[in-house]
Amino acid sequence: MIKEDFFSTYEIEFANKDIGEHIFNFHVSSDFFSYFENSLVEQLESDVKIVLSKQDEGLFILNFLLKGKMNLRCDRCLSKFDFPFESNQKVVLKIGEKNENNEAFENIAYVGYNDTTLNISKFIYEFISEKLPMKKTCDLIGKKCDEQMLSKLDDLSLNSKENKIDPRWEGLKKLKNKLKEE
Repeated sequence: MIKEDFFSTYEIEFANKDIGEHIFNFHVSSDFFSYFENSLVEQLESDVKIVLSKQDEGLFILNFLLKGKMNLRCDRCLSKFDFPFESNQKVVLKIGEKNENNEAFENIAYVGYNDTTLNISKFIYEFISEKLPMKKTCDLIGKKCDEQMLSKLDDLSLNSKENKIDPRWEGLKKLKNKLKEE
């Protein structure tokens, strides 16, 4: 699928909507993140519900309700596990021009007076990426790490330390011990 065609599936029409709530549903999977450069999310399934609430002719509130799971690899034992996540985010959509006075506010999107649709793919990408844990470990889902793998990794790291001692460190250790004695 061509990148432009892919992103066009995430366009929602806000123009000509009556005042009140309008619901849009999307399903996001791993291929969604392949269209974003340097994405840290690899495997994922998520449902996205967007409630567009028209307040008046120039103001809309978008509530993003995301629920899904990411397949992650443990930073300690390298086991794969499914990490469930949920997110509820709000974006205010204003029709008009962005100026210096309103740049400081987060989660406010501006569209031009002639725009009729809003592409929400970037919002989905950001909201899901925020749920990616900094430290990915089996404890996140109440699971214990693979003891065999941890043991093997310990053995490998001990063997490599024993075999590769930089001689400069020995000189520094001698200097440190000499300073302690004085």
